[in-house]
Amino acid sequence: MAQFLAVAAKTQVSVLEKELSSEKFKVDKISSLGVYFSGNWQECLRAHLTLRNTTRILLPVLEFTSYKEDELYNNILKHDFTKYITVKQPFMVESSAIDCSFKDSMYLSLKVKDAIADQFRSKFGSRPNVSKTEAELRVVVKGFKNNYLVAVDTTGGILSERGYRKDQGPAPLREGLAASLIDMTGWTSDRPFVDPMCGSGTLPIEAALKANKKSMMLRKQFAFQSWKQWISQDWSESYRQVARREIQPSSVNIFGFDHNPRMVAVSNLNSEAAGTQTSITFKQQSVADFSESPWSSSKPGVLVVNPPYGERLGDVERLQKTYKELGSLFKNHFRGWDCWVLSGNAELTKSLSLKSTQQIDIFNGPIKCKFLHYPMY
Repeated sequence: MAQFLAVAAKTQVSVLEKELSSEKFKVDKISSLGVYFSGNWQECLRAHLTLRNTTRILLPVLEFTSYKEDELYNNILKHDFTKYITVKQPFMVESSAIDCSFKDSMYLSLKVKDAIADQFRSKFGSRPNVSKTEAELRVVVKGFKNNYLVAVDTTGGILSERGYRKDQGPAPLREGLAASLIDMTGWTSDRPFVDPMCGSGTLPIEAALKANKKSMMLRKQFAFQSWKQWISQDWSESYRQVARREIQPSSVNIFGFDHNPRMVAVSNLNSEAAGTQTSITFKQQSVADFSESPWSSSKPGVLVVNPPYGERLGDVERLQKTYKELGSLFKNHFRGWDCWVLSGNAELTKSLSLKSTQQIDIFNGPIKCKFLHYPMY
């Protein structure tokens, strides 16, 4: 049994831990990098097909302390990297270092590459090529205060990039972040879900994928499936078939609104690519001109919105009116609902004229945000 590391942003680790537990994975511990869990290769594949809150899954292979180049080199040689790929398969090293004797992460990567290449050359008389674009083995090195974690990337891509986004507007919300935000609200599919400023439709689409237990990874091959260790893929296809059978199309009330007709068309295009078009209704409608609710449910629902943050003074002044209209929308049309706002501008949030009961720190790309809960009692 191996130990894997499901990677997530530090502010999303707790959400990922809950998801792993709810999906019956054996959770070992959490760290600033993500959540460690134990399992065999079948569990590794299931994690790729199931988890919505991780960016990729690593297989940690080494942990050591190193201050000098020769120490680093000799520690890397303690693991046999030749068991993953042949000399004809390219590899790459991705490194980061904080408060380490190796100040330059590129230099750190170079030294690790040298050790791995020498290991191949010593064993086979030649070495594999290094390629950032076609690497079939990605070695990840994380250094902190001269303590190093070395892992191999089992994913080979980014799991949070689902592949359904055919078009997008400015500053689109990342799919994995949208999934985490929805999980943070505690939304379940028996309640309506609304995004009144949906842009390219990411939040409603992720809500529909969650409700239908639909994975966007079923057609993808992952890095570990090209390794020499991968003996048989018979069980791989059976796992995918199980995942397909677990898709549960449900009758859900999910709605996305946007004032821009182009973005409504883009949302419908993306939703069709995700296979969620029967679960979501997209409609052109501005926050200021919101009509009566088109959903039918005895339960109050959940509203999640990611409004513009305003990067220039003129934008902030203009958006104050939008935020004021958004606050009025909550009070007039969503009584009894749980309304959530991803805010990247504290000054604009004041224009909502509402008091949040919960504030969660979130990074939307490089922007430090607050995920704010406004229960409309």
